[in-house]
Amino acid sequence: MLHRYTAQSSYHGQVNDLMSPGLADEFIQPWYVPLSTTPADTGIALGGIGSAYTFTPAGTTPLLHMLPGLHLSDQKRDSLRLEDFYLSQTPADQQQLVIVNLSDFQQKQKFFALSKAEQAPLFTPDMNVEQQLATLQLLLSEPEFYQWNAANLERWKVELSSKTQQLITAAKQTTKLNISWLLDFYDGALGLQQQSQQALIGDWESEQYNGVAAWPCEQIDYSALYPVAKQRFSGQQAIQVSKYHYSPVIPNHEDWAALPISYTRVVLHNSSGQRQSFSLVRCLENLSGFQAIKQRPGVQDAACSLVRAANTQQAHATSWQTEGKHHYAIEMTGKASPGVDFDGQSCISVSAPTQCCVSAKPYFYSDTSAQQVAGALASGRFAQAVDRGIYSGRELSSSALCVSGELAPGESVEILFSLVLDFPHIQLPGLSSQKKYRQFYPESQGRALAICKHAIEIEPQVQAALATVNQQLMPDACLDSLPMSTSGKAETRTLALNTLSFLAEATVWDEQDRFLVRECADYPFFNSLDVYFYGSFSLLQCFPRLDGAVMRHFSQAVLAENNIVRRHHEYVGLPHADLPNSKTEGPRAVRGAVIHDLGSPFDAKPDAYDWHNVKEWKDLAPKYILMLLRHYRFHGDKALLQDCWEACQAAMHYLQAMVEPGQCFPLTRGTDDTFDNLSSHGISVYCGSLWIASLEAYACIAELLNKASIPQEYRYLASRARKQFQASLWDEKAGYFHFYVTPLQIGDVTEKRREQLITSLLNSPFSQQLKLKQDSCSVELVEALNRWLSTPELLELGELTTSVERLWAKYHSSQTWPIDAENPKLCRQLRKLALVALGDFWQPSWLDKISLDSDDSFADQLLADSYCRMLQLPAVSSEQQQRRALEYVYKHNYQINSARVGAANLVSRYGETKEWDNFQAHDVWIGVQYSLVNAMAALGMQQQAADLLSACYRNLYLDARVPFAAPEGFNASCRFDAKQFAQLDEPAAVELSKALIELGLLYADGRIAADIPRQLSEFKLRSAAVCQQFQLDSQTLFYALHHTGLKYTAGRYFRPGMIFSLPLVSSTTKSEQHSA
Repeated sequence: MLHRYTAQSSYHGQVNDLMSPGLADEFIQPWYVPLSTTPADTGIALGGIGSAYTFTPAGTTPLLHMLPGLHLSDQKRDSLRLEDFYLSQTPADQQQLVIVNLSDFQQKQKFFALSKAEQAPLFTPDMNVEQQLATLQLLLSEPEFYQWNAANLERWKVELSSKTQQLITAAKQTTKLNISWLLDFYDGALGLQQQSQQALIGDWESEQYNGVAAWPCEQIDYSALYPVAKQRFSGQQAIQVSKYHYSPVIPNHEDWAALPISYTRVVLHNSSGQRQSFSLVRCLENLSGFQAIKQRPGVQDAACSLVRAANTQQAHATSWQTEGKHHYAIEMTGKASPGVDFDGQSCISVSAPTQCCVSAKPYFYSDTSAQQVAGALASGRFAQAVDRGIYSGRELSSSALCVSGELAPGESVEILFSLVLDFPHIQLPGLSSQKKYRQFYPESQGRALAICKHAIEIEPQVQAALATVNQQLMPDACLDSLPMSTSGKAETRTLALNTLSFLAEATVWDEQDRFLVRECADYPFFNSLDVYFYGSFSLLQCFPRLDGAVMRHFSQAVLAENNIVRRHHEYVGLPHADLPNSKTEGPRAVRGAVIHDLGSPFDAKPDAYDWHNVKEWKDLAPKYILMLLRHYRFHGDKALLQDCWEACQAAMHYLQAMVEPGQCFPLTRGTDDTFDNLSSHGISVYCGSLWIASLEAYACIAELLNKASIPQEYRYLASRARKQFQASLWDEKAGYFHFYVTPLQIGDVTEKRREQLITSLLNSPFSQQLKLKQDSCSVELVEALNRWLSTPELLELGELTTSVERLWAKYHSSQTWPIDAENPKLCRQLRKLALVALGDFWQPSWLDKISLDSDDSFADQLLADSYCRMLQLPAVSSEQQQRRALEYVYKHNYQINSARVGAANLVSRYGETKEWDNFQAHDVWIGVQYSLVNAMAALGMQQQAADLLSACYRNLYLDARVPFAAPEGFNASCRFDAKQFAQLDEPAAVELSKALIELGLLYADGRIAADIPRQLSEFKLRSAAVCQQFQLDSQTLFYALHHTGLKYTAGRYFRPGMIFSLPLVSSTTKSEQHSA
């Protein structure tokens, strides 16, 4: 099953290629450098949810994820190896003895004198080591050799292996018996000559591990489809090796997914024509007592470094048998101390056919690992005894297992290893709890072993369950709806399933079903609601009950109050600095204000995020309400709606209180949503559409709960808001929604001059369009003027023409006076100036809004409509509008602006890149791409949907090469700086840029061309003349251009879980449409 499962993955290849650095660099922001995200420090997560570690194609394990919320690494990427395997092999008739450890060999002769006939000493004092070894070699065929020493072995308490015991019982095969008991006696100091010995780890980071040569990466093939990874080791060896690494994180199996367990299944196959013997060793450091320290003090990320410490580390081996299987397990523990991070135990086990010899070394000092491995590979066994010398209890220790046996020509054997990482404590500032699996195993004594035995029992069921995972999460019907080749469908399925690796490595899951998913390692906030709105489709599809638990925890936080005042933005650490506005300070929790998150590893109370005052954010409450209904729609949990109704109502009322008289929306005031470095004002396409959708969702929830009068009231509010949204933002000629407009507010009018203003309006050239009365109140005035401002027609100015022209020159000097109504923004701005030209009726706030309208193209303008469609709610916009908007975004945000990469968050009306320092506008957020794909797939734009999915795959798998670490997004709008080449003076750098533009490698604005060659060989041909002219190395120029052309922001991110909304497109009915 494991082979069939990984064979469906599109992610496969030679490890040397898969581990090679990609073409993407981190995007260094003015205030933050993202954590490293490269093939060498990313990979599939192995282990249960909240108890995982990263496994790379080379077999290294550079990151640990079992400490709640932390991103933990060792000093070197390969120094902590949780998958530390070694293999030796030689023909089964090998009889040549070799000394593996000379000092230990000599120690044996000194204290334990072997005997020959009549109990005479085997070795005489004048014998040297070579003579001693030759004597042993000669006696291998002596039938009585064992009997001469049997009493000695018993007296010395020599541990005889299962193989030796079987040979003694069989009372034949003299040579084999003598070899076997001698290897037992010398306990790793003596062995058999091996034909080959290699670590089952690629040589990417190091040429050897524990003195054993690492396997060449070019001879390892790798494939992965979460939760399974496969390595196949090739070469000239007689025994061929495959390794499968997998975890029991299977949809709808919470009990399995919570277990801190990972499996490794090793398949050995004798491809030669001769019988072969093998020894397979697995080592593991005892983690008990280890600590973590912050890597970058004062920085918000979750990155920590491992610190090795030990306090009375111990280990105990247990063996048992089942039908046809021999099992061995080692429990590793340590003395618990208050505040120790790794306070718990681990357990490694092996399950092998009974014809194999299985042995264990429960305890040895870690600095003797090379000696232990060498002995086991040469002898095929471990003895449990160890000489600790002078023992203090502060020694770092390790454990190891060994399986040895023989394979006939063409014969194969499968050996199952498992690893339990039982570190159950959740000790965060503000949260003290235990991991979920402790609910099933409350007793600490023997827990790791109990989990291990259970994991071995269910392993066949885990394998069997893999058969249905693909169809459960990304069914054929979904992929068949897209115009993709067979390989394209495999890529999309791989893209989706490998996204799930994030859940295992980024989650804290406790006994109370707090399911806390870290936004990313760079921004380590749990369940950031603005991001969870996208990414949680993965949780919704895999473990729907837990999505309900998250919503319940959010509901509790929405109803909470916390009057502790916090500062925000740059004022967080400046308690005495003067504040520029009220948004930069406020209480931590206000009843009804939907929070940003459920805490962080460093502050586990709700709303740990303090960069912005999210009490002002306009997307959180709508997203919270929509997700409540989402859970009900897909899982029918009406109790969730009932349990969360009070919080739902409080959230709606809180945000509704921000809707000023005369308005239909809570108006945005800068960075008021998930695009927290992208300012919008007034009615924005993002927050505005989500507001309309949430009004509809709120009405629907109220109706489901039989709340009289509420549905009608809120559907009316949604209808009014929709009408204003359409009038204000829809561009009928171009076919998309503008980014935002700023409407007139009551406070913009000087109240004591309101009547005079109405008089001027009634006498103006446009009085007939206003439908005002002299006695109109403030609300009626504002509503009438806002309707008029949104009229997409050129205005007849009459006697106001001269005044308006002067104002235009003052406020819009860089723009041409509009001669037609092609752009509604210009018509709107002209109307704003006409109001100003009427006289001094306006507050400064209105003058500040004269230019504050944006006709930029925002990529995710249909997110609310996609939710409406999935939740069977009335749409925000018509299908025709949606389709036209998607076509516009596809052309301008993607094809024109960030071709090949994806749709940039925000571009100008014509697809041009926004200001160079507006990096979030340039970003191609992966979750947004999947949001667009959802909409396109639903609206008959399957080709465009397939194209964006292909771009996402290409970015992650081919260019950046970080398939298990999908970042928040990529940025393709950085400009090339030729001055980076020190040998070029400024004029030469300018000339180089011009030459690259002429070659088509750069755009005229300095960005990297989308069609720049991806292969170095092709690039060399194309750039040869330029490189010769400027005396540049072509490879250096190649990487300089590519690393400028593709940047990643915030690696290992939750938002890409939005891809799991795609199967819901075909399984839901269309949303109710309205007449736009």
